[in-house]
Amino acid sequence: MGFDRGFQFLGQLFVRSLVLPAPDEPDPDASAVMRELAEADAATAEAVAAGYDPGARVLYLVEPERRLSLRAESFAVLDGGGSLLLSLPPARVNRIELGPGAVVDDPVWRHALATDTTLAFLDGHGKTQGYLAPPQPAEAQLQLAQAALVLHPERRLALARVLVGARLRNQRARLAVLNRSAKATEVDRAIAALGRAIRGLAAPMPDLDTLRGHEGRAARIYWPALARLCTAHKGPFLCERPAKTPLNAAINYLTALLARDIRAALIGAGLHPGFGVLHQAQDRGDAAVYDLMEVFRATLSEGLAVSLFNRRRLREEMFEPQGDSLRLLTPGRRALITGYEEALERVIRSSQTGQRHALRRIMLEEARALARHCRSPETVPYLPQLQDY
Repeated sequence: MGFDRGFQFLGQLFVRSLVLPAPDEPDPDASAVMRELAEADAATAEAVAAGYDPGARVLYLVEPERRLSLRAESFAVLDGGGSLLLSLPPARVNRIELGPGAVVDDPVWRHALATDTTLAFLDGHGKTQGYLAPPQPAEAQLQLAQAALVLHPERRLALARVLVGARLRNQRARLAVLNRSAKATEVDRAIAALGRAIRGLAAPMPDLDTLRGHEGRAARIYWPALARLCTAHKGPFLCERPAKTPLNAAINYLTALLARDIRAALIGAGLHPGFGVLHQAQDRGDAAVYDLMEVFRATLSEGLAVSLFNRRRLREEMFEPQGDSLRLLTPGRRALITGYEEALERVIRSSQTGQRHALRRIMLEEARALARHCRSPETVPYLPQLQDY
């Protein structure tokens, strides 16, 4: 039983760097678990040497009354009574996500900065409130090239068209996968209509507004078909914030998870997260994050939410009304984070390098490909990762 497949330790469940309460079971022997962890690390190192990269690890503290402290040089997770649940050296974790109920001891702040560990602060809906992160190396020349591309109307439109094409193709692929068992005729019609919308991208597009309008018309095909495939959703589907239906709330939560991973990938590639081509750059906005998310949303946010409901891993009772919106309860957060991390463990072949990697590493490969495109759009054009049927 390896680290990436999950194990139980001190009454907690760990999936990669995922920390969530497990059902009540006898605690395993701590030394035996740590031996398994060491063996899993050795196996991972061997796989990395062979070309596989599992990507970054994320530690989630979203359960009530969790406390992040230090033990020696390691990050320590304590329960409400101060008992140690987990101790992780900084080399084992890249980002720590802190829910609204988490408490952070003062020494943790400087230790996180000193060890290049990002802390992300979340609200109760999973939305990012802010980050504590070390200074990033200046990539001034790359970011100037990125800005120059954004300010060049033809090059900006050409890259935005590529991103929309990836969005539509991956939407079509996800509907096809989800409809394998449902075999819904109206979904088959939507898949065919998306095919026509994809072919329509070859038509002249004089400006970004025309392209966005084309994407919007495709969205009116996609969203009803996606909602039709969710057994827990009834009636028409609306994308809303705050969400008023469980499906919308789940998609919003998964989208926030994806946004943090995409932002980390862009920064890791040296790009500025605010300079977008399809999405308009604006103060306190991450337009480039929204751009690159287009490649992954159908698989890791929208389609994943439908799959979790259909497999009964996510259920309506995991949500409760809160004013004019829905509140996601602890079991729902647990199901969404676990499902997301499991989806990220899928190993696929990178369209950029030809090597097989887990999806979090693929995100970094995509960000690096965008960086190469910004430096030289004509010689190394960006070709996005497309999902399988």
